[in-house]
Amino acid sequence: MDSWVTKEATNPYGVTVWRSIRNWLPFLRNHTTIRVHNGVRTQFWKDRWLGNQNLSEIFPDIFDLALHKDRTMAEMWSPQGWDLSLRRNLNDWEVCRLVEFFKRLESFQGLKEGEDCLWWTEHNKGRYKVSSGYKVMNRAPLTLNWPWRQIWKTKISLKVACFTWLLAKEAVLTHENLRKRNNILVTHYCLCVEAAETVRHLFLHCKITD
Repeated sequence: MDSWVTKEATNPYGVTVWRSIRNWLPFLRNHTTIRVHNGVRTQFWKDRWLGNQNLSEIFPDIFDLALHKDRTMAEMWSPQGWDLSLRRNLNDWEVCRLVEFFKRLESFQGLKEGEDCLWWTEHNKGRYKVSSGYKVMNRAPLTLNWPWRQIWKTKISLKVACFTWLLAKEAVLTHENLRKRNNILVTHYCLCVEAAETVRHLFLHCKITD
């Protein structure tokens, strides 16, 4: 999809594990920034390398005026400064906004050797660990909390625990979950309801005819 991640997996066959991992990308990006080195992989406008937002979100008006919206840091930076090209001249009221934009860029110290990398903000050295990600996830709203303690710490058989876990994650193919996936099973009950409706319509038709 970009320099950091592949496109979302949509094929239903053979990519179940990767699709599950890929679905956590928004969570990962909310807790990572980019450390710029040579600037080859980092997009100037669209990547989060300067704070918690990318520049297109902080300065949408300047981004709209930018002539090159997909340039990398390596293409935008030179020893003489930023190579920012606008598609038209600025109006008087836009000059102050551009000054604010360049002041925001003053903290950047320039390119250096090495490859750009993702920086996990929940670790003092920027390294992602599963334990760290798990702690952050459990700080999220209750809708993201996993009921693992109530399931795996209870003295029940492994078979029951596994089934309860799948049920809590809504992975069991119940009628309700099948309906959510647009898979409708015709049961005996449904057939009985359809038969009753048919009889009712026939009865009404006969009554009207009489």
